[in-house]
Amino acid sequence: MHMKIIVNNKETEVSATTIPELVTELGMPEKGIAVALSRQMVPREKWNSTRLEEGADIIIVKAVCGG
Repeated sequence: MHMKIIVNNKETEVSATTIPELVTELGMPEKGIAVALSRQMVPREKWNSTRLEEGADIIIVKAVCGG
């Protein structure tokens, strides 16, 4: 089952229903990223229990090293 969600301001069609599934589907590393759902940061310990629904607005931020 596919659904349309917004990832970093871009409409994306995914089959993921949880944040870890989304991260894997998008080919992103699990470490070094932060995820917000509807402009609220989701603590990593709640990723597995946070369900994604049609139209979800997700922001994924990657940590960057340097100065």
